[in-house]
Amino acid sequence: MSEFVGRLADVLARELTDFTSLKSAERLSGGASQETYRLEIETSQGDQVLAMRRSPGGEKTEKTATHPGLAVEAKLMQCARQAGVPEPEVHYVLADDDGLGEGFIMEWLDGITLGAQVVKAPELDDVRPNLAYMCGEVLAKIHAIDVTASGLDQDLELVEPGEYVEQTWQRYREFPTAQPMIDYA
Repeated sequence: MSEFVGRLADVLARELTDFTSLKSAERLSGGASQETYRLEIETSQGDQVLAMRRSPGGEKTEKTATHPGLAVEAKLMQCARQAGVPEPEVHYVLADDDGLGEGFIMEWLDGITLGAQVVKAPELDDVRPNLAYMCGEVLAKIHAIDVTASGLDQDLELVEPGEYVEQTWQRYREFPTAQPMIDYA
């Protein structure tokens, strides 16, 4: 058993009351900037699947306005879930002394995440006509979260819209790919 798997099993045993064993921890290929794992565990109630998000290599990352860190991401998800947003339940946020790096363990949700599959999957035929409206309802719930009452104002840095657009534009220009010339004159 690797040191990573051993530490993960120790955390799960300590934090999940009905945990009996870690059957597998599979790193998934998706995840743009973070590691994502599919965890199969055995519990006193039967087998269960969980997900874990972790910083690359478990390393500490620099916190910025656009990347406040995985602990804040977990808190955002918890606040959104409390506001009625369909979110996985966050079971545990990793601590420094866990030896696993930054991250959190949450409920596993089956589903389709890639846009190209969403527009083609036959099982979504009935949902697709109302999908934009449903997304709007969820976004309204997210925007209704009281950041002061939830304490998120202490974790998130305010970035004015114009500054955010400029930051995004700057990151785009830094990509090492050919880009069109734009003349605003």
